[in-house]
Amino acid sequence: MNAAITYKEVSDRLEVGTARILARLASGDLFAFVSDDEMLFPTWQFTNDPDRPVLNQLSTLIEAFDDDMHPASILGFMTTPHSSTRIDGIPITPVEWLARGRGVQPLVEILGVRRLM
Repeated sequence: MNAAITYKEVSDRLEVGTARILARLASGDLFAFVSDDEMLFPTWQFTNDPDRPVLNQLSTLIEAFDDDMHPASILGFMTTPHSSTRIDGIPITPVEWLARGRGVQPLVEILGVRRLM
């Protein structure tokens, strides 16, 4: 839970109100989960780029998560380098991959393989 921020913190970070956050959640442009009756937003989805404060292609990636995939498992997936996400031969994390503007399809394929296991 330390790798997540509250609704208020997201509002402050993105400088948007409740309606905008709800719209982004509905469209898949933000990802959240509920813990102890509080909506939490994993920090891995946010960037330090003021022009693009949330990772690109997030909605497609979110659709690929299993419905019963635990937030801790998603955190592990997003912050672990994978052999399918290499830049200059070096595996990088999905967060780095998306932040560098790479396509989401290799990540969707990794998640699809995991689902089959």
